Amino acid sequence: MGIFKIKERTSCRKFYFFGIMVYCIRYTESCLQHYLFGLPIFRKRKFFVLDDNILHLDTSSFHSLTLDDYNILNELQNSGKFTYIPNSGNLGDMLIAAATLQFFDAHHLPYVMYHEATSFDTIVYGGGGPWVSDYENSYTKLFPIFAKAKKIIILPSSFYKCDKLINILDERFVLFCREKQSYSYLQAAETKAKIILDHDMALRMRKDILKPDNLSISYADVHLVQMIKPLLSGQCDVGYFLRDDCEKKTHPTVRNCKSDMDLSAFGGGSYLSSRDHIFFSAMLMLSVVDSVKTVVTDRLHVGIASVLMGKNVYLLDNSYKKISNVYENSLKNLDNVFMCSDFPIDITIEGTSSSNFQKINTLISSLI
Repeated sequence: MGIFKIKERTSCRKFYFFGIMVYCIRYTESCLQHYLFGLPIFRKRKFFVLDDNILHLDTSSFHSLTLDDYNILNELQNSGKFTYIPNSGNLGDMLIAAATLQFFDAHHLPYVMYHEATSFDTIVYGGGGPWVSDYENSYTKLFPIFAKAKKIIILPSSFYKCDKLINILDERFVLFCREKQSYSYLQAAETKAKIILDHDMALRMRKDILKPDNLSISYADVHLVQMIKPLLSGQCDVGYFLRDDCEKKTHPTVRNCKSDMDLSAFGGGSYLSSRDHIFFSAMLMLSVVDSVKTVVTDRLHVGIASVLMGKNVYLLDNSYKKISNVYENSLKNLDNVFMCSDFPIDITIEGTSSSNFQKINTLISSLI
């Protein structure tokens, strides 16, 4: 054990002396907080403003998808004003949230963000993958909020072994599933909830996400860019973005490319995330995948971000087959998306990459 050690995380930097944490810098959406021996000693609030006039990101690679929006739009339009709660999760969940907010705005839906809400009569909860046994402690925290609501809409999600959710489902709930596996699971539970098969909200993202309009970004956003930068310092044609969490399956370790990272694990958000943080996170994620020409991943939203940026995408499944089922429901008709049963060896590298991430990093460096 070394005398002095620094541990970097996407949300903090910790300083250890003889194995004891003596100092910590925590990066949040609201401020930069310093701690000495676990006690807060200094807080700094500052935001940096980004807009398209100074960033000039390349949008030429972005490919919008055409989906049938009728079912989701019908439910939302018939719900009146609602409170939107983003899923508390990783960078991929912020991609979902950004596309969802774009969808609300495009259709002029009356909503309020959770952190600004005073009423919870109608709740629209962000889609994603929290409704599985691995994240039970996370999703049950929502139950007190759901208990107050007259109507709860859960946007396209995966549902798998979520008995505690099943037990509270009643006629107030409308659940959208992003794969047939989830749809069949909920239908078999025979609850009073309304169950609808649809597509992941992130697939509805629009090109405007890459043309920011006065985004106020925080220290947390700045730190996120600084964490990713060393992993994109080399020029690579293939980006290996492989997960390293409870949903991973066994894949060969890839160390011959600097873009080998669990991208979704960098950054994230919570129920209280601001609109600006959500949009910046999505813009950043799209820019990172656009730095390579071809993507290999077992992260669903790295795959979706790559599809949106026109990449050849090689998908590997997660532990409960979420990715293969979303592929069958939403992606199998795309010529540039390949569902792989084994780690891909023969990879077609074509297309272009952009310098969008480098532009973001250069601007961030100039601000701080």
